Amino acid sequence: MYRLTKAIPNEGGPSRIPEVSFHPTGSMFAVTFQQNNEVRLFDAQSRSLTRVYKNPDAGLDGPHGLLVTDNHIIVGNVHKMDKPSQLAVYEINAPSTGPVSIYETPFKHLREAHSLAIHDDTLVVSYCEKEDKTGAIVSYRFDDATGKITDVIDKQESCFKGYGDAKGVTFNADGTKVLVSFNSEKKKTTREKRSINYSHAKKAWNSGGVSDLAKEVLRKISRKVIQQRHYPVLENGIMIFSINKNGEFSRHPVKLILRKEFCRLENINCVDNICVVTDLVNQRVYLYDISVDESLEEPIQIIHVKNALPHGAKISPDKKTIVLANFGLEKTEDTIHWNLWRTPREDKIAIYDLLET
Repeated sequence: MYRLTKAIPNEGGPSRIPEVSFHPTGSMFAVTFQQNNEVRLFDAQSRSLTRVYKNPDAGLDGPHGLLVTDNHIIVGNVHKMDKPSQLAVYEINAPSTGPVSIYETPFKHLREAHSLAIHDDTLVVSYCEKEDKTGAIVSYRFDDATGKITDVIDKQESCFKGYGDAKGVTFNADGTKVLVSFNSEKKKTTREKRSINYSHAKKAWNSGGVSDLAKEVLRKISRKVIQQRHYPVLENGIMIFSINKNGEFSRHPVKLILRKEFCRLENINCVDNICVVTDLVNQRVYLYDISVDESLEEPIQIIHVKNALPHGAKISPDKKTIVLANFGLEKTEDTIHWNLWRTPREDKIAIYDLLET
């Protein structure tokens, strides 16, 4: 069983911590801090901070998706979702913390580069936050010797229509399949929205006088009730595609796994037979043995995260450690308040080690 052994607080300003990625050797891991515009690199054994990629040298703008290869760190800058994400590539051992290359997808309607996965020289990126709230995955050619992302290989987009935003992405052990988690917002009624925003405002008001935060929340109540965004009621679950040696996806999922309860499956990661899935809204991390449970129905362990909202989770190559990146945001029932930070702070990195029972 994996047990919590260390928590690393965010010493900077409040920030969502979207993603974590291990080096293929397991010697280090990197973490993105979105609001801080930083990528932090940690030694996997001592869990100590070894390097920080930050502006102005790093040129980061809302770092989210993250991948560590043998020689490089690839970061998806989401900007403010007003243009396609850029993939910035950094050489791990370079004296400079500036990018060695920057690549922007040619598909201009794709926004947030949420998660990244690689097998051999095929890089797969999941994209979300489109206007219709559905997603896409795109495969590219990546040269780890030069740090260059070159050709678009394939795009799978139509399969997500009617289901939801593509979120986490991972290869299976032999690189023949790609697993993609997807989710959607839960549609709220006017009464639900008013109740949520009232409790939100009341909490801010009672926090000590009429603070600037309380004033801002009160101003937003009427706007949120009147100007509702009616997303389609979509699904939450996992799609599995086959992928060939050239990096081309199957035209349809080889397996579609739908969740019955409302959830928000933000990330998925497989190492050999172990698969980890984060559920942001229910504050859970699920572990599955995919060799005997291809439909991911019977978790071998559920990690309950009490206060922090678990977003990114990665298993170390030796499967002895899970590093969990958390959003330190407030939540009311099934609704996440994207601009309200928890007090005390919960935007932190949590480390779980495999311990004998």
